[in-house]
Amino acid sequence: MPRAIWTGWVGFGLVLIPVKLFPATTPRDVRFHEFARGSGRRVRHRRVVEEEAPWDLGRWAVGSGEPSKQETVGKLEPLGLGEQQEGRRPASEPVLPEMSPSGPEPEQPAFQGREPFPHAPAEIEYEDVVKGYEVEPGGFVMLGRDELEALRPAPDRTIHIESFVPLEQIDPVYFERSYYLAPGQATQGTPGAERAYGLLLAALEHARRVGVGRFVMRTREYLAAVRPMDGVLGMETLFFADEVRRASDVLPYGLPTPTGERELNVAMKLIDVMAGDWDPGEYTDTYRDRVMELIRQKAEGLEPVREVEPMPRPEMADLLAALRQSVEEARERDTAKKSRRGGRASG
Repeated sequence: MPRAIWTGWVGFGLVLIPVKLFPATTPRDVRFHEFARGSGRRVRHRRVVEEEAPWDLGRWAVGSGEPSKQETVGKLEPLGLGEQQEGRRPASEPVLPEMSPSGPEPEQPAFQGREPFPHAPAEIEYEDVVKGYEVEPGGFVMLGRDELEALRPAPDRTIHIESFVPLEQIDPVYFERSYYLAPGQATQGTPGAERAYGLLLAALEHARRVGVGRFVMRTREYLAAVRPMDGVLGMETLFFADEVRRASDVLPYGLPTPTGERELNVAMKLIDVMAGDWDPGEYTDTYRDRVMELIRQKAEGLEPVREVEPMPRPEMADLLAALRQSVEEARERDTAKKSRRGGRASG
């Protein structure tokens, strides 16, 4: 059974309902580890610093998020390759191996493949990393971890419902991630927790509305919609308004032009033929299925078979002709689908 990722309360008015938050979806992406080709050794990632500083470090307090001078923006100032800086070897000077009292250090076995870098980048600790926000091309404002921590929302364990709105008024583009809200354990001061949970669920179902509010999980504030979902309370985290782009800002050529009446009538016929009920089980991730099949074949020592049929791309300049042909093909597919279902039912 999955573990709750957050526990708290749903609050509307003076009512507090203890709840536990469970993810409603499970990403099914095929995840891989990284290995060095031909060696079988795992590849790890580290935090490293660039050998050449992209801006003048003298303008910033090293290891802090605060500027060392009055400026608030650090300009990118590329360093000349011919400049010899204090404590840095000129580019033309050869790098000699370190010598120990007993002689040269034994050479490490070279990796079979590309030539390694002559100088490994310096690895730094996590606490030495600061955040830089680019306010103009080549200009950054540096923020320390303590400065950002001071701005985080105060810890809170309550989903504060601020209003109840019709679900159909929330465009799906605002939905970010789905969760289930399970009844939590009643505590002193919250008697009848399960009864209050069921009351909110029934009230939302009868009102055909969802509760929109805010809550804090970990260190971030979320906008959320609490709604009936599969017989329990569900919750959708929502994007804020400024996170959703308007179509007019995206479409390069403006809104589409109106179509003719004949094209619209044939398009409506196509929609009628292809109409159906939503069944998520009819749609699968074909790429993931092919990847898992390839893994199975290689695990069993078989010769992998990679055959991917390209998607058909009909090329028709006549929109009306393309619509009419689409209607005929959709009718044929619908007839074939119904015959397959009939065969399974009779079998």
